[in-house]
Amino acid sequence: AKTLFGVDMKPLKASGSLVEAYDVLRRGKHIGTFILDPYARTSKRDGAWCDALREPVGAPGTKREYAVAFNALNANGVSGAVTLNMTDASYNTPPLVLYVVAGASSTNTITLRPKAGTAVQVHFQSFPSFGSGLALASTTDFILNGINSGGASLKLDYQAGTAFPYADANAATVLITGTSSRIQIKNTTIYGITDNPGDLLNSSDARQGIHLNTGSGGATLTDILIDGNTFGD
Repeated sequence: AKTLFGVDMKPLKASGSLVEAYDVLRRGKHIGTFILDPYARTSKRDGAWCDALREPVGAPGTKREYAVAFNALNANGVSGAVTLNMTDASYNTPPLVLYVVAGASSTNTITLRPKAGTAVQVHFQSFPSFGSGLALASTTDFILNGINSGGASLKLDYQAGTAFPYADANAATVLITGTSSRIQIKNTTIYGITDNPGDLLNSSDARQGIHLNTGSGGATLTDILIDGNTFGD
């Protein structure tokens, strides 16, 4: 690391016996944390993934707190019910990806909703090879509810000018995949994405508002509730 990248790696104690963690230092200044978990486990998601725990700064208008919150849930699990209340009227956000959350159950649910009295619009960033906004990958006990008290509402769509995910055939504003179970998507306005925004008739490709995908490995989705939503393009 020192020769190739000019950084020093300081070993840390990691939570799992097979996980290695390092502080990354450049000229003595902490610039990040590297976590290595190379071993297969039955509860571990497969495939090649890269999750940003801390995004680069400087992209105008981008709010990353919920992407960071989802990564914290993925890493740490839950010991009780968790509710994330979206407090701002508008968010430009990277994809929100949730995997198997340790401790999630029918009582320890994870809920994402607008704050009471707040009309929230979430504009997802899309990438050519990954185009889902909210992705639930073998997630359990998750609730997206666009209704709260005081006239709150929730709309999900894509950020203007974002890349169309040509290389991601399963992309959707809300993707439910793997062995996800006990999922509720309720009372939300959900817009898909086309490769010619604003002119659906002249678009050559598009992705759905919600896509349920079990993949090719024989996985099964169970207890999925889609209710009270409004869809647009």
